Amino acid sequence: MISRTTAALAFLAVLLACGPASTPATGDKYYGPIDGSVLDAKLRPAAAATGRCPTGQAPCYPPQQVSIHGATVPIYNMGTVATGLTFTSGTLSAATFVNSSIYAYDFPDVCQPDLEYDPFADPYPNDHQFPVFSALPLTPTGTAVVLPIVRTTGVFGLTTNPCNALKKTASIEAGMLGAAPDDLKTNAAVRLWAVIDPAAWVIPLSDTSAFQPQYGWFKGLILSYLDGGKVPLNASGNVLTMEGVVVDPAGTGSSALTANKVIIFPFTQDEAGYSPIVRLRHFRAAANTQPSAYTAICTSAVPAAGLPPCTGAPNEVNISPLPAAAETLIAVTPGF
Repeated sequence: MISRTTAALAFLAVLLACGPASTPATGDKYYGPIDGSVLDAKLRPAAAATGRCPTGQAPCYPPQQVSIHGATVPIYNMGTVATGLTFTSGTLSAATFVNSSIYAYDFPDVCQPDLEYDPFADPYPNDHQFPVFSALPLTPTGTAVVLPIVRTTGVFGLTTNPCNALKKTASIEAGMLGAAPDDLKTNAAVRLWAVIDPAAWVIPLSDTSAFQPQYGWFKGLILSYLDGGKVPLNASGNVLTMEGVVVDPAGTGSSALTANKVIIFPFTQDEAGYSPIVRLRHFRAAANTQPSAYTAICTSAVPAAGLPPCTGAPNEVNISPLPAAAETLIAVTPGF
């Protein structure tokens, strides 16, 4: 079943954006949804012309099928980066993408909930507090690279605030309704929270998937984001990456990085070694073999870095002799 949650929310938000002025007693005014067209290109939805959206469901965020441990797993591909990132020993420097990244106050249960949500009368549910973002991942100027890495921390001092009364980081930092933000430098988690266009269709990962976009706030504007989980860091605070493989067809040419069953991950989100920042190495399929026939990564290297040793099975790709990574994929992979 196709989800149109974000599209319906955006329509209602346009109709119901007007509200009372913000005051210290009532919280922040609601201004409607963000304009998704200003997001970085990686985070915008696929257009109808790409052929990736179901008929009548464009623009959209479609799932993509990748292989992990021989199984087919759906993910959301939030774009690839070919240049502009600097890696050292399997890490991405934190100087740009963590220390100076967007931050968000995340305090979902520190509020008074209203459980009687009417989707036809209310612009958004108030059963919990949405996180409050400091900025949006906008199209950069120059050659800067945008990654949807967000630092999150909590808020204390709140007691009788209605859920979603606070919609601006400035209000939280000014102590509205008693808010006392935690220290981002000493007590912050690092997450892949990919802000998306709230007016676009989000195609479910599968017919039975319960994974849905989440909602957040930016300066009184409502946004949608896909939660890609925690971003692993090493002891120096640099982002740990994951090595993946893209299987190119036999002969010449490269696989489209949005195609199904051409990308292989070594780990799921629930395993040590997983990262949503995936460095892709290219492997050429053997003659008369489709890229989809390869579904697992192995290694002949020692140490193996958590990868299984190669057994010679026809579905394996030995990552050890492959050339250096050519692209970096940002992946939203729900836990399994």
